[in-house]
Amino acid sequence: MMKKLVLVCLLILGVVFGTSCKGSTTPEPPPAKHPPDITNFTVTPESCLYKEADVPTPVLSWNVTGAASVAIDQGIGAVAASGTRLVSWMDTKTWVLTASNNDGTVSKSCTFTVVPRAYFVLAHQYLWWTDDNCPSIRGEVLNQGNLTGYNVVISFQAINAYNVILDTAKGFPADLGNISPEQRAAFEAIFFNLNRANWPQVTQKKYEITWLNRTTGVRVRQVGNI
Repeated sequence: MMKKLVLVCLLILGVVFGTSCKGSTTPEPPPAKHPPDITNFTVTPESCLYKEADVPTPVLSWNVTGAASVAIDQGIGAVAASGTRLVSWMDTKTWVLTASNNDGTVSKSCTFTVVPRAYFVLAHQYLWWTDDNCPSIRGEVLNQGNLTGYNVVISFQAINAYNVILDTAKGFPADLGNISPEQRAAFEAIFFNLNRANWPQVTQKKYEITWLNRTTGVRVRQVGNI
């Protein structure tokens, strides 16, 4: 009888011990996730000056690995895992690339920046003769930029075919002042050392507009022919 009791106790302990061991088993870790990898997403060039001439069309470049789908916003839509694309712009613009697979979604952005600046043109000009028959150029300076130009000054040069400066004329008033975007300032420039008789010697008339960049403290110079 005692032997049977001992045997029953041992069986019970074995069951309890076995159950306890099974319950303490460490669970298997979940499989590692591998979302897509955006190795490159850039725009070239990255910036330009406002209304800068001859700016190359920006190009988006990208490369993605491990993605089931890749898309770029701003109306571009689905694209291949790698490639390039010419893009249009009117001002500073940002594109976002999004890549997805079963393990997740990642995104990256790049920006083409239009740098603000003052930008001046001669809105119109015409030749006028003073009472002393000196040639005078009258007109307006227009700021076509998106920043104010400070202490704007205009001057002119009359040059003959041998690149000899016949006369230099400063605009009147000498300082056109501060000109905001899309604003105009009137000027008159008189060539005191020229008259109707020697005006035909002039083969080239050049203008120069300068203004102060308040941010950098540097005077900006813009030249052209009229």
